[in-house]
Amino acid sequence: MFDVIMETIDLDLPAFLGTLFSYAANPGLIIPAVLLMVLAIYYLNSVSEAYQNANMELKKKMQMARDEEKNRRNNTDSTNQVMKDLEDLLPKGSLMAPPEPGQ
Repeated sequence: MFDVIMETIDLDLPAFLGTLFSYAANPGLIIPAVLLMVLAIYYLNSVSEAYQNANMELKKKMQMARDEEKNRRNNTDSTNQVMKDLEDLLPKGSLMAPPEPGQ
């Protein structure tokens, strides 16, 4: 099959294209090119997996931050409600900060 293609190139195309294709079909050029492509695919696959792992970690951190914010907000709301309930039960001004000395 290779001989038929090369013969067709030699007969039907200009001479410089035949020479160019014969150099491009050289096994000394094809084998390193294939190895380089395999290495590039391996590298890109590794980088893709690393980005996926980093993305998952960032999602976990964002979820944890969201949960912490929600808990902090809920704790603040419940503390404010407890303080309001205490103000209703105790006499006026008893929960207010004491005046500073000398005033």
